[in-house]
Amino acid sequence: MSEAVKPVDDTADSLAIENAIFDAALQLTDPAQRADFLDRIFYGDPLRRKGMAELLEMAGTASGYFLDARTRTGAARSRSSG
Repeated sequence: MSEAVKPVDDTADSLAIENAIFDAALQLTDPAQRADFLDRIFYGDPLRRKGMAELLEMAGTASGYFLDARTRTGAARSRSSG
């Protein structure tokens, strides 16, 4: 008796690839290098390239926001304890 073959989950594979691309692009701090990387990865697919660029931009904005909030919270604690 043979075992059933599981279908390939293309969605999970696609998500894993997109996550890897995102992580790699996030490591590129030079905007020109990041743009070149995205151009090469998403050659012929401008919609996906634009989506990834927007995600990367939001990631940068979000991390700046959280770091700024942490600084403000720390300063407020220093004032209240001193």
